[in-house]
Amino acid sequence: EVLRKFGVPDHLCALITRLHTGCSVKAKVGETDIEFGSTIEVKQGDTLAPVLFLFVIQAAAETLEPIWPAEPLEFSWKEKGRVSGAIWRTKGTVFKFTSSFYADDGAFLFNTRAELEACVPILHAHLQRLGLLMHVGTVDKASKTECMYYPPHRNDGISAEDTAPVKSDETGGYVSFTGSFKYLGSRVDCDLQDHHDVCSRVKSAAGAFGALRKQLLESRHFSLQTKKVVYVMLVVNILLYGAVCWCLTED
Repeated sequence: EVLRKFGVPDHLCALITRLHTGCSVKAKVGETDIEFGSTIEVKQGDTLAPVLFLFVIQAAAETLEPIWPAEPLEFSWKEKGRVSGAIWRTKGTVFKFTSSFYADDGAFLFNTRAELEACVPILHAHLQRLGLLMHVGTVDKASKTECMYYPPHRNDGISAEDTAPVKSDETGGYVSFTGSFKYLGSRVDCDLQDHHDVCSRVKSAAGAFGALRKQLLESRHFSLQTKKVVYVMLVVNILLYGAVCWCLTED
């Protein structure tokens, strides 16, 4: 149905349906062969799977917009503006932003906790309609889906009330809060400081360097040029991933 809504021809929809109907999975456990039906989701490892998934995610985003009660956040940008130390009252070009999607990851922004509490159950139920699973926890068990609270001012404290779990459904599901979250490879913290991500990058790069040191960098069997290429491709890329987004200060 989703594919047809996006204009995929009926014969191609029928072919895709047949490819995902009556599928079975075979596995070998020890000396025993096991076979069971594959009845949900796309086939893992199939080159068609990510394309189909993008159709479903796009359908979820487009059909969510009309029922979304939260107001989008307003931001502004200015050509030749300052990255750090800009006056917040400075006028610029205003744009609205409410959500971000990448593959099976999604991020949503809210102005208030009231909007968050109203939207989480709507999002949970809406994704279920399209066969998508939003990972929730309980009051005592943290969820894979997480919320983060950003205080109005950097030095403001965060109370337990601000970070209390948010109810996601009527069956005991809750979404928990976190003070630090890794999104698309970069670390986001509730104080909106980039030094957390910088430290994480340095640690990851040091780990990669240590893993290569004995087997490659200190080996006499590889040329200096080969070592340089591997070092730049792995260690340097790991170190500088996301660096273009860092707001660095003199500290």
